[in-house]
Amino acid sequence: MWRNLLKLLHFASLAGLGGGIVVILVLLDTIDATSPSAVAGMHAAIALICSGLVVPSLVVLLLTGMLLVVARPQLINARWVWAKAFVGVIVAATILAGFQPLVNALASMAVTGALGDAPPGPLADTVETERWAAYLVLANVVAAMLIAVWRPRLGRPASERDSAS
Repeated sequence: MWRNLLKLLHFASLAGLGGGIVVILVLLDTIDATSPSAVAGMHAAIALICSGLVVPSLVVLLLTGMLLVVARPQLINARWVWAKAFVGVIVAATILAGFQPLVNALASMAVTGALGDAPPGPLADTVETERWAAYLVLANVVAAMLIAVWRPRLGRPASERDSAS
């Protein structure tokens, strides 16, 4: 019963993480760079989505993934599980160390620019960086999903595969 609940939470958090990143990418594509107040409002919305949906989904995704492996100890020796965990760590590091601080910095820069205190020039350059960081996170999430669905053997010798069957 609780294993099914963990799977449901794991899949729901994956949908929250991927969906949040897609929504952020859509918002980044619809920013009207000519209006400082529109840029500030859009970046405030992006910061809210990142801190309210993406980061909590990431935390739940990682925790439920670890608990699912603990619930099924036979998965500990599966190399695809370790590959998926590695990609999950890359996603977490990208979001927590790079993307989230960048989103918060852009939101504060946009508000400062909307008030007329700073030129919008650096903001346009960092928006492009934010867009590429979001694409990187989304690509890593898709890679983790492909590993989970495909479950590759990842270099196990044929004789070891045949004896394990």
